[in-house]
Amino acid sequence: YAVNLEHIYLDGTWERAGGGQIPWPAQRNIDIYAYYPYSGDLSDPTRYLFAAKADQSTESEYYASDLLWSHHLDVSRQSTVPLTFYHRMSRINLNIHASAAAGELTAETRVILKEVVPAAYLDIETGAVAAASGYAATDISPYVNAAGFPGNDLSATAITAPQTIPAGSSLIHIIHRGFTYEYITVTDITFASGSSVTFDITLTSQGIEVTVTGIDDWGEGPVYQGSIGDRAPRVADISAINWSESYVHYIY
Repeated sequence: YAVNLEHIYLDGTWERAGGGQIPWPAQRNIDIYAYYPYSGDLSDPTRYLFAAKADQSTESEYYASDLLWSHHLDVSRQSTVPLTFYHRMSRINLNIHASAAAGELTAETRVILKEVVPAAYLDIETGAVAAASGYAATDISPYVNAAGFPGNDLSATAITAPQTIPAGSSLIHIIHRGFTYEYITVTDITFASGSSVTFDITLTSQGIEVTVTGIDDWGEGPVYQGSIGDRAPRVADISAINWSESYVHYIY
């Protein structure tokens, strides 16, 4: 028994798209699985294909690249259901500093992640993520915090599928004042599901200096809870996030 239902966050409440309530099997507890963004074409819940956006330069496209998953088991009818969402992709943080010799960073400074695989398969029952074999690698434009332009420091972040970048790969390109600064990996670098990898980058007159400063747990997403069959009240302020898509409760 499984139903793939879309829910939309609207005016402070979660509503089922199209109205109505979750159909419930009589006298049974159920397991609830939730994922974001929703897909109406979910023929195999063990292989939900999801791809991060190639252009994440806007906040909306960056958040649309974030694959979230949650579950709650053995739920009784009308019980309160807390759902803690977990990031299932991998996040890449870039802290970029330009030396005085390299010149101030400007809005024309471009950052590119080169030839990374954006797609993965999510098993909605277990939360496990596997590489989408055969999916073409692509360049990703990260979301850049441009608040400091012009200046000598900027931060950028991107989301991609879990994967290992082999040593010798041209991973990061920074185009700045007519020059392309290229970072070639010196060891294998693993972008793991639910992890965040941080690169500290310095642009100099001689080239680029890069240090991988941390591989950390990305952390949990917000916790939502509400009564099955009723509208769930907002219990966390997510007004700063552009949720252009919706959650779904996936039920077995």
